[in-house]
Amino acid sequence: PREDKPRDVLVIGLGGAPDILAARYHDARRIVGVEVNRSTLDLVRGPYAAMLGGPYQDPRVTVVHADGRGFVERTREGYDALVMTGADTYAAAQSGAVPPSGLVPQFCSAVCRRSQKKRPPASDPTPRLD
Repeated sequence: PREDKPRDVLVIGLGGAPDILAARYHDARRIVGVEVNRSTLDLVRGPYAAMLGGPYQDPRVTVVHADGRGFVERTREGYDALVMTGADTYAAAQSGAVPPSGLVPQFCSAVCRRSQKKRPPASDPTPRLD
């Protein structure tokens, strides 16, 4: 594990939750996962939970059933890391969950603006997503 670990992680597009598990492995303090597909959430919480290592059972994990763009527009929270490995798909873009690839920089900028609210004092060596 890295020394400069993100403390607050936002994951958009959870799928089978590999990004949640990765954030847990790297000792994130708080992990917020946003998933637009209710069936995916139900499967990961239910019949596949044990096989997947119970990704949502960790007290650091908060799961939100919403589209990614809407969540980012509404949240007042800041995050150290934004993870969207499985979310940049045609289906997700068509549903409005994430913007088309050409708009991803603007989408990420919205998250970054919120993250600037929680900038650490200069003595805190934790890197920020700016």
